Amino acid sequence: MLSSIDMHLANTGAISMGVSVDWSKQMYGWPRETDRQNQMSQQNVSPQWKTRKLFMFKNLAFILLIAALSACAFNSGERSGNLKLENASQESLASQFKPDIATRDDVVSQLGPPDKKITAGSLEVWTYSYASNAYVMVAFAAVPTGAKKVANFYFDDKTGVLKKVELDMHRG
Repeated sequence: MLSSIDMHLANTGAISMGVSVDWSKQMYGWPRETDRQNQMSQQNVSPQWKTRKLFMFKNLAFILLIAALSACAFNSGERSGNLKLENASQESLASQFKPDIATRDDVVSQLGPPDKKITAGSLEVWTYSYASNAYVMVAFAAVPTGAKKVANFYFDDKTGVLKKVELDMHRG
């Protein structure tokens, strides 16, 4: 004669061919192997979808890393020399000081006294300098972003009239 538990197991298919399955799994609601297989087939998760999820996770982690590191970036440094050359370009100096028209007095009134004066043959060369020693810190690395500018004004030694303007710029 079968007990009530055995009858229940027989009705639910847990006993087959005289071999009984651990009845506690069914009694406590633990899933059977067939239930797990049914759940897997219902989810229908393809390997491509798993690869895509992994790719999205890696991209998200990379974006978060970049955002965290860029939050640590700042610009620091000092400027020296003639600050009026900070935004100067070759074109702006050539339009501000026209050759064969501008004189030494015009240059001194706009930029102040030169850093250096040299006489070369019949020309007097005035040199103005500007330097920005800046850098950007990203995490633990310093990236130089400064600039150096040197403006040379070539005057006729006798008349004092401007003959040529040159601006050399270097970044980094």
